[in-house]
Amino acid sequence: MIGYKIQHKNSRLYSDGSTFTAMDYYLDGYGTHWSENGKIWYTRRAVTAHLNSVLRKYNLPDTWEVVEVEISVRNSVPASRLISPETLIKILKRQA
Repeated sequence: MIGYKIQHKNSRLYSDGSTFTAMDYYLDGYGTHWSENGKIWYTRRAVTAHLNSVLRKYNLPDTWEVVEVEISVRNSVPASRLISPETLIKILKRQA
């Protein structure tokens, strides 16, 4: 599966998807909205929509580039395993 990330050319960090990321452009890509992992957009249409929303508020920096990334599933577990028994009991009591 292919995904998309916005990478700052100079810092090589990735956008976290905040529209405030454009303000960090002036910090040369080293602001609070850039990280080594960043956000993944799962469709080209979604990343384009994000870029359009940034463009409506700010200038689109020429130091950004959209990169394609390969997404693979390594492991899966039932979602119910990730919920603590205590939390599950609280939810079930509220529904009763």
